[in-house]
Amino acid sequence: MSFPRYPKYKPSGVEWLGDVPAHWAVAALAYRYRVELGKMLDAKQISGEHLLPYVRNADVQWGRINTDDLNCMDFAPEERERFRLKAGDLLVCEGGEVGRCAVWDAPITECFYQKAIHRLRTFDPATDEATFLRWVLEAAVRRGCFASSESKATIAHLPAETFRRHRFAFPPLPEQHAIAAFLDRETAKIDGLVAEQQRLIELLKEKRQAVISHAVTKGLDSKAPMKPSGVEWLGDVPAHWEVKRLEHISEFVWGKAHEQFVDDAGQHFCVTARFVSTNGEATKYCTTNLTPAQRGDILMVMSDLPNGRALARAFLVMDDRSYAINQRVCAVRLLQGKPTYFAMQLDRNRRLLAEDDGANQTHLSNHDFTKLTVLFPPPAEQERIGAAIGALRTRFDALAAEAESAIALLQERRSALISAAVTGQIDIRNAATTEAA
Repeated sequence: MSFPRYPKYKPSGVEWLGDVPAHWAVAALAYRYRVELGKMLDAKQISGEHLLPYVRNADVQWGRINTDDLNCMDFAPEERERFRLKAGDLLVCEGGEVGRCAVWDAPITECFYQKAIHRLRTFDPATDEATFLRWVLEAAVRRGCFASSESKATIAHLPAETFRRHRFAFPPLPEQHAIAAFLDRETAKIDGLVAEQQRLIELLKEKRQAVISHAVTKGLDSKAPMKPSGVEWLGDVPAHWEVKRLEHISEFVWGKAHEQFVDDAGQHFCVTARFVSTNGEATKYCTTNLTPAQRGDILMVMSDLPNGRALARAFLVMDDRSYAINQRVCAVRLLQGKPTYFAMQLDRNRRLLAEDDGANQTHLSNHDFTKLTVLFPPPAEQERIGAAIGALRTRFDALAAEAESAIALLQERRSALISAAVTGQIDIRNAATTEAA
């Protein structure tokens, strides 16, 4: 879909806006909106006498405000009018992801907001409305408009005075309505396509894991005679496979704390739980290696939060670089069998995951690993299974990469469309009228 440009433009004087339609106004935010921070949260001052719900920075997401589980603090009678939210208020994050915003439209009679949020309220509802400005701010954030306002602190901030000085382009109110409605509609379509691709990726992951799990526990030959494994969750297994304890075919190596040696200039990979769970992508280095891993070691995560995605993740060392096994990670060093096959059998092993009760942090023990029941096909079959799964992984990864690429293109299209609409690079007035008709 292509859109015409406006007939006449003028310089905005704002770098990221560029030239804007000639009839649009360009003004500092302070001339169009009242910008006010919320109440400072001070736990020591909460008496419980005037407890009322308030919106936190974390509750404000792009285009929506989560009101499912609002916290409460005291708002004295004289504070209520000042900090009360009204329909149409635009809430903008002052810290963290600076500029993230949403319009308040929740049907809550009395709700307030904390100091980490800017509340924007138009001076004149006849000239401005917040749903348009919400899209303007999303475009500004994506274009790095607030980058110069961010401090060097760990968490970025946008002071109110700085925010008020930022200049934006404001079309007449009917155009603001038209642009906001257009973007609501068109981004919803794009978001729907993104969601479809994300569902596809999740289905591919589930299918990939199911194929791997079946191959390492049932083999590749669907006609092979089966026998009871004696282990409930394994069920029947190929009759010619052995059932063993992991301690009978491997050594167990505990990781040690390397935090004091972490240094970007270090020559050893520090194998943390995050390193394992990201398949080696989240790297940090250390200068000393207290517990070296070696080629063929299966490095596994021993500790994670409830329902965490890292617990019992496996990383197979396939090269001779220096890996330092950190605490909460262990190495399974095989004495028998093929590392590739056993890395697949151990990765997110169901028996190990059963230790996660969903409520407390899980700490797998030496015993959990050494007493673990594993399947031991003939070595040649282990090789064939490893090769077959490797080929399947390649296929699944390629399909997932295509979906990720599609998501990236859709998101680029979304950002470009928002930016073009709110800066007047495209004229969507007729498109909005046609859609409405």
